[in-house]
Amino acid sequence: MSNQKPSAVWYYFFGILTLCIGLSIGYNSLAGINEDATTGFSQVQAPGKQEIMLASRGTYYIFGATAPNYNQKVSMSVVGISEIQMTLCSKTTGAQVVLSSMTAPVQGLSEQPIRTFTIDTPGDYLFTTFYLAGRQGPDGVLSVGQNPMAHTLADIAVSIAAALCILGIGISILMAGYRRSQNSA
Repeated sequence: MSNQKPSAVWYYFFGILTLCIGLSIGYNSLAGINEDATTGFSQVQAPGKQEIMLASRGTYYIFGATAPNYNQKVSMSVVGISEIQMTLCSKTTGAQVVLSSMTAPVQGLSEQPIRTFTIDTPGDYLFTTFYLAGRQGPDGVLSVGQNPMAHTLADIAVSIAAALCILGIGISILMAGYRRSQNSA
């Protein structure tokens, strides 16, 4: 078995490839900052009844959806939603979740939520919206979800750290290739 080491060309090839991967991860991480803050939120037609999956425990927010053309419905603003009633029940236990009115802005959210609630058990929930008897209002869309900025910033930080590590590995490989080419000359 020979004790041949790879030529400098291979070091350069894999070094540049690794740098490209690191730059790609870094770029995609930074591009995520400009995504819509409601990405990943469930959109619910109102008035109506819809099953939604709440994937993790914690605090959730309800506000007028930002997508105005969802099934030809309009976004419901805080003004348009003042007359609508909302209930949220666990499909598993049937327990009703307390929906609280929002009075203070939430850090990381550009829009003012109209209700908030906290769940301890992730799962399927039934979200119902309706007008009281004799009252009528607009049909529209609501968004339900957690504060996306908390998760987004953590994801971006981890991705940038990974990109920097990969860039460091790529630079190390290029340096090894450079040394290899200097030694063979």
